[in-house]
Amino acid sequence: MAMRDLNTVDHKAMEPLLRAALLRIKRDCPRRSFSQGFALANQDLLSMVDSTLKRLATALEEEFEEEDKDADKYFDVLQKTLETKHVRLIETALDTISALIELGYLRGDVPQESSSPPDDGSTRQKTLLDTIIASVCQCNKDNDETIHEYVLACFTAIMESSHMEPHGLSLILLVRTCFHIFMVSRQSSIKESARQILMNICNMVFQRMEKIDALLELEDGERAKLTGCELI
Repeated sequence: MAMRDLNTVDHKAMEPLLRAALLRIKRDCPRRSFSQGFALANQDLLSMVDSTLKRLATALEEEFEEEDKDADKYFDVLQKTLETKHVRLIETALDTISALIELGYLRGDVPQESSSPPDDGSTRQKTLLDTIIASVCQCNKDNDETIHEYVLACFTAIMESSHMEPHGLSLILLVRTCFHIFMVSRQSSIKESARQILMNICNMVFQRMEKIDALLELEDGERAKLTGCELI
């Protein structure tokens, strides 16, 4: 799996991990660009990085008695970084996302406002996890095998997380992205990682299916427990 370039792997607290990542993004973000659009986007990103660094410092001062463990509120700057066309910035953002998920700081359970119902026909409300998965999968468009390693590292963190359960279109997007990486990659280690994640997804779906089947065998009076139970 992807090796972390950040000097954050030894940081167990969220604040130093995020701060190190943001300082690296600030350092690596180009100040000039041949395209005016990219130049403006980079300026916006740098402004977001500075703003987030100030928010982290303020939170550290205000919550000195209790560690801040909520990275969900800082995901917007990582999402913005993933939208750039700079490989080094994308690698840093993906590396940070996977680390935050592994350490339990990025949970993705914040409800997201949506003007339309889910495209998969379910009544489930969209959450930050759906946004995280969509943002990470977008990086798959760059056929860079190093980025593919970081993408798969994020997927592994999501699948192994005890508080993240991808459903619906987000789960389908995970499958499509893993399959694409498996097909285009020439590295056996990347192919094996993608294959393993696909197997884990299949096992998870079968476990959900078996759970629903068990609930269907209950008496009619107990079937109300099926409410909100989704197969995918």
